[in-house]
Amino acid sequence: MATMQLRVDLNDPSTYPKGRINYEVVDATTQEDIARHKKEYEDEVMQEMAKYTRELRQRLKLSQVELAYRLNVSVDNLRNWEQGKRYPSGPARALLHVLDKAPETALLVLNKRPPAKDKVKVFTSFNPSKKVNKQRSTSSDSIGKDHLVNQDQSLV
Repeated sequence: MATMQLRVDLNDPSTYPKGRINYEVVDATTQEDIARHKKEYEDEVMQEMAKYTRELRQRLKLSQVELAYRLNVSVDNLRNWEQGKRYPSGPARALLHVLDKAPETALLVLNKRPPAKDKVKVFTSFNPSKKVNKQRSTSSDSIGKDHLVNQDQSLV
Protein backbone atom coordinates (compact mmCIF):
# COMPACT_ATOMS: atom_id res chain seq x y z
CA MET A 1 0.00 0.00 0.00
CA ALA A 2 1.37 3.39 -1.00
CA THR A 3 1.45 6.25 1.47
CA MET A 4 0.64 9.71 0.24
CA GLN A 5 1.31 12.94 2.10
CA LEU A 6 -0.83 16.02 1.64
CA ARG A 7 -0.10 19.54 2.71
CA VAL A 8 -3.18 21.45 3.73
CA ASP A 9 -3.22 25.14 4.48
CA LEU A 10 -6.25 25.83 6.66
CA ASN A 11 -6.37 29.40 5.39
CA ASP A 12 -6.44 28.30 1.72
CA PRO A 13 -9.48 26.12 0.82
CA SER A 14 -7.95 25.26 -2.55
CA THR A 15 -5.46 22.99 -0.72
CA TYR A 16 -8.23 20.91 0.91
CA PRO A 17 -8.59 17.34 -0.39
CA LYS A 18 -11.20 17.09 -3.15
CA GLY A 19 -14.29 14.89 -3.23
CA ARG A 20 -15.07 14.45 0.45
CA ILE A 21 -17.03 17.55 1.47
CA ASN A 22 -19.38 19.71 -0.52
CA TYR A 23 -18.69 23.03 1.19
CA GLU A 24 -21.62 24.73 -0.52
CA VAL A 25 -24.03 22.26 1.07
CA VAL A 26 -22.31 22.56 4.44
CA ASP A 27 -22.43 26.34 4.31
CA ALA A 28 -26.09 26.28 3.26
CA THR A 29 -27.08 24.00 6.18
CA THR A 30 -29.09 25.86 8.81
CA GLN A 31 -29.59 25.11 12.49
CA GLU A 32 -33.15 24.01 11.66
CA ASP A 33 -31.74 21.46 9.17
CA ILE A 34 -29.36 20.13 11.81
CA ALA A 35 -32.17 19.86 14.38
CA ARG A 36 -34.39 18.05 11.84
CA HIS A 37 -31.62 15.58 10.94
CA LYS A 38 -30.93 14.97 14.64
CA LYS A 39 -34.64 14.29 15.31
CA GLU A 40 -34.86 11.93 12.32
CA TYR A 41 -31.78 10.04 13.54
CA GLU A 42 -33.13 9.77 17.10
CA ASP A 43 -36.49 8.52 15.80
CA GLU A 44 -34.72 5.90 13.68
CA VAL A 45 -32.65 4.72 16.66
CA MET A 46 -35.80 4.59 18.83
CA GLN A 47 -37.60 2.44 16.23
CA GLU A 48 -34.60 0.10 15.93
CA MET A 49 -34.55 -0.38 19.72
CA ALA A 50 -38.33 -0.95 19.73
CA LYS A 51 -37.96 -3.65 17.08
CA TYR A 52 -35.01 -5.20 18.96
CA THR A 53 -36.96 -5.32 22.25
CA ARG A 54 -40.10 -6.74 20.65
CA GLU A 55 -38.20 -9.41 18.69
CA LEU A 56 -36.16 -10.37 21.77
CA ARG A 57 -39.32 -10.86 23.85
CA GLN A 58 -40.95 -12.92 21.09
CA ARG A 59 -37.81 -15.05 20.68
CA LEU A 60 -37.84 -15.73 24.44
CA LYS A 61 -41.54 -16.70 24.13
CA LEU A 62 -42.52 -14.39 26.99
CA SER A 63 -45.52 -12.14 27.28
CA GLN A 64 -45.05 -8.45 27.99
CA VAL A 65 -46.21 -9.03 31.57
CA GLU A 66 -43.74 -11.90 32.11
CA LEU A 67 -40.76 -10.01 30.68
CA ALA A 68 -41.64 -6.85 32.59
CA TYR A 69 -41.82 -8.88 35.82
CA ARG A 70 -38.43 -10.51 35.18
CA LEU A 71 -36.80 -7.18 34.30
CA ASN A 72 -38.44 -5.54 37.33
CA VAL A 73 -39.96 -2.77 35.21
CA SER A 74 -43.58 -1.79 34.75
CA VAL A 75 -45.56 -3.28 31.88
CA ASP A 76 -46.17 0.28 30.66
CA ASN A 77 -42.41 0.86 30.41
CA LEU A 78 -41.93 -2.31 28.39
CA ARG A 79 -44.84 -1.39 26.10
CA ASN A 80 -43.39 2.08 25.57
CA TRP A 81 -40.04 0.51 24.63
CA GLU A 82 -41.71 -1.84 22.16
CA GLN A 83 -43.79 0.94 20.61
CA GLY A 84 -40.80 3.27 20.22
CA LYS A 85 -42.18 5.88 22.60
CA ARG A 86 -39.39 5.53 25.14
CA TYR A 87 -35.83 4.24 25.18
CA PRO A 88 -34.60 1.79 27.85
CA SER A 89 -32.15 3.29 30.34
CA GLY A 90 -28.54 2.12 30.43
CA PRO A 91 -28.94 -0.76 32.93
CA ALA A 92 -32.18 -1.96 31.31
CA ARG A 93 -30.61 -1.79 27.85
CA ALA A 94 -27.59 -3.75 29.11
CA LEU A 95 -29.88 -6.39 30.61
CA LEU A 96 -31.72 -6.69 27.29
CA HIS A 97 -28.38 -7.32 25.56
CA VAL A 98 -27.49 -9.99 28.15
CA LEU A 99 -30.89 -11.62 27.52
CA ASP A 100 -30.08 -11.55 23.81
CA LYS A 101 -26.61 -13.12 24.12
CA ALA A 102 -27.16 -15.57 27.01
CA PRO A 103 -30.91 -16.02 27.47
CA GLU A 104 -30.84 -19.26 29.49
CA THR A 105 -28.40 -17.93 32.05
CA ALA A 106 -30.07 -14.54 32.30
CA LEU A 107 -33.54 -16.05 32.74
CA LEU A 108 -32.22 -18.45 35.36
CA VAL A 109 -30.79 -15.54 37.35
CA LEU A 110 -33.85 -13.35 36.83
CA ASN A 111 -36.14 -16.13 38.13
CA LYS A 112 -34.36 -16.20 41.49
CA ARG A 113 -35.68 -13.83 44.11
CA PRO A 114 -33.80 -12.88 47.26
CA PRO A 115 -35.30 -14.39 50.41
CA ALA A 116 -37.50 -12.12 52.47
CA LYS A 117 -35.58 -10.69 55.39
CA ASP A 118 -37.19 -10.88 58.78
CA LYS A 119 -37.67 -7.56 60.46
CA VAL A 120 -35.68 -8.24 63.58
CA LYS A 121 -34.09 -5.50 65.67
CA VAL A 122 -30.67 -6.42 66.95
CA PHE A 123 -29.26 -4.62 69.97
CA THR A 124 -25.50 -4.77 69.80
CA SER A 125 -24.59 -3.10 73.08
CA PHE A 126 -27.44 -3.91 75.39
CA ASN A 127 -26.54 -3.97 79.07
CA PRO A 128 -29.47 -5.23 81.17
CA SER A 129 -27.98 -3.79 84.37
CA LYS A 130 -28.56 -0.22 83.15
CA LYS A 131 -32.01 1.29 83.26
CA VAL A 132 -33.39 1.76 79.75
CA ASN A 133 -35.98 4.41 78.88
CA LYS A 134 -37.90 4.68 75.65
CA GLN A 135 -37.52 8.25 74.38
CA ARG A 136 -38.45 10.00 71.16
CA SER A 137 -35.39 11.15 69.27
CA THR A 138 -35.17 14.86 68.44
CA SER A 139 -32.37 14.72 65.89
CA SER A 140 -33.31 15.95 62.40
CA ASP A 141 -32.25 12.74 60.66
CA SER A 142 -34.50 10.48 62.74
CA ILE A 143 -37.51 12.62 63.57
CA GLY A 144 -40.47 10.51 64.53
CA LYS A 145 -38.47 7.33 65.24
CA ASP A 146 -38.38 5.76 68.65
CA HIS A 147 -34.98 4.79 70.05
CA LEU A 148 -33.86 3.09 73.18
CA VAL A 149 -31.56 5.36 75.16
CA ASN A 150 -29.42 4.49 78.19
CA GLN A 151 -29.31 6.77 81.19
CA ASP A 152 -25.97 8.11 79.95
CA GLN A 153 -27.81 9.15 76.72
CA SER A 154 -25.85 6.86 74.40
CA LEU A 155 -27.95 5.08 71.81
CA VAL A 156 -28.42 1.40 72.44
